[in-house]
Parts: sequence; structure tokens; C-alpha cells
Amino acid sequence: MAAITAAVVGVAGSVYASNKAAKSQKQASKDAAAASEKADPYRAYRPEAAARLDALSKDPSSVVGSAVWKARQEAASRALASQGYTGSGNALIAAADAGASAYQQEFDNLARLSGADVGVGAAAGVSSTGLSTTQDSRNSYLSSIGGVVNNVGNLATTIGARFNPSTPVSTGTGVGIGAGIGGLGR
Repeated sequence: MAAITAAVVGVAGSVYASNKAAKSQKQASKDAAAASEKADPYRAYRPEAAARLDALSKDPSSVVGSAVWKARQEAASRALASQGYTGSGNALIAAADAGASAYQQEFDNLARLSGADVGVGAAAGVSSTGLSTTQDSRNSYLSSIGGVVNNVGNLATTIGARFNPSTPVSTGTGVGIGAGIGGLGR
């Protein structure tokens, strides 16, 4: 009888841990959403950046009036003037290179501001802390569900042993609470 009591206590502990982990997961999801909003103060301006990116993609020459283009052209002009190359073929090459660099920089800036992931780092406004917190709470919840299943299996084995005298019966010295790998939640 002690073995059955221990198994029932284990199942009850697992169910408790599972319920606690479910509540923890819901709270973690809410916290992650709040953190994501806080980490992205630019979110209201993303549609404008996306529209500018679309316009730049459709008409690459629109970069000519941008501040990035003007700054790169001025820098190239000054660098060549300091070396005595004003008006030479080198100046034309430098201006073309500056224009290409300005386009790429403007494209990358607008892509990041619009929320696109441009390869290096995460997209703007995505809180990796919030995402990992949510994942941790999900893992804890799934682990507690595993604890419930494990303890129900132990209960079934213990009860089955009572009805089959040839199977050794546990003394009931071990009691699991079904916390599983993830603990009782976070």
C-alpha cells in the first residue's frame, strides 16, 4: 500500500508542477511581449522606412538626394582634392564608388529600420531575451508534462505489481514530484 501511496503522491506532485509551469509560461509570454515592445521604440516609423526602401529598390537613382550620398560624394571629393586628382579619371571612379557605397548603405539602413533582417545580427526590435525567456518557460512546461507521464507510468507499474504476485513490489521508499528536467517552473 505504501508503494501505491508514493506513486499517487508522485502523480499529484507532477500535476501540480505542470499547472505551475503552465501559469509560468503564460506570464513569460506576457513579459516577453512587453519587453519586445519596450525594446522597439521605432516600431511606429517602420512603415515609412519600408516605403522608402521600396522606392529605393524601384529607383536606385533616388539615393542621389540622400544625406548618405551627399556625405560620401563630399568625402571622395575632398580625399581626391588633397591628392591633386580633381577633375581626373580617378575622380570619376571615386565618385562612382562613393555612389555605389551610398546606395548599399542607404539600402541596409532602411532595411534594418523597416524591420528586415539583413544578415548580420537580429532584425531591429526583436528582443532575444524575451524569446529565450518564452522558450525556457515552454521547456519547463513540457518537462513537467513529462513528469506527469512518468509518474502515472510508475503508478500503473506499482498497481500492476499488486495484481501480479510474481512481479517484485516496490517498498515505496522513493517519491517523485514530477518536476522533471525543467524544475517546477521559473
